[in-house]
Amino acid sequence: MKKLEIYVTAETYRDLCSLIKARGWEESTGLRMILGAGLGFLMGEDFSGEETDLPKNTQQLVTRLVEDEAILASTRFRMFELQQANRNWELSNGAVYKENISLKNLASRHIEEIKGLKEKIKDLENELGGLRSQLEVNTNKEGKESVIERHSAWKNWIRKILK
Repeated sequence: MKKLEIYVTAETYRDLCSLIKARGWEESTGLRMILGAGLGFLMGEDFSGEETDLPKNTQQLVTRLVEDEAILASTRFRMFELQQANRNWELSNGAVYKENISLKNLASRHIEEIKGLKEKIKDLENELGGLRSQLEVNTNKEGKESVIERHSAWKNWIRKILK
């Protein structure tokens, strides 16, 4: 695609906008249609000036060529826009795919870390259970209440007070 920039008089611009509005086109599409139609017309005039074995409906053929050139110009530009949108989508899709892979890897690492932490928790709970048993045995040897029994007694006493 090539960018074409031209200057026209204000009157010509108003005429172009009026025609585009009357046909219900967007401005950029309409300008391409008009440019394509003009190109087709000029190409048709070159063609009609020659002595050839053309059918008698040359004017209809020229008109049809003009219309087809206008449609073709607009279609080519629309195809260009869609190609650009598709390219952008492919880039975006690739980024999403890579992000998805990295998030899956991160989730796998976190799952492994969680498994390791759960194992450590089990080990610590087992160790805590052993320490509780030792504490109860040591306090019972001295004939005193265990910490757990004292804790339960305190809990009951606080409940009675709060009622």
